[in-house]
Amino acid sequence: MQEIEPGKHNHYYDHGYAALYLEGTLNAPYTVNKSRLLANMANRLGASSVLDFGSNEHGSVNKEGSLRFQMEKKGVN
Repeated sequence: MQEIEPGKHNHYYDHGYAALYLEGTLNAPYTVNKSRLLANMANRLGASSVLDFGSNEHGSVNKEGSLRFQMEKKGVN
């Protein structure tokens, strides 16, 4: 990995970063399984809604690894 000079723009977070995040992280088996596990747990506990302060993606993202996507599949807002 290339080091960034102090005061220089970090090119790793350019316009393509969001696409790389969505394709890489949200499609990763760990992320998909973690989101499914949390959604199943919320469903078993009878939660009707969950507030996710730590969300890393916009709510409109409709991917298997998205916690919101998994929660909605279980009927949890």
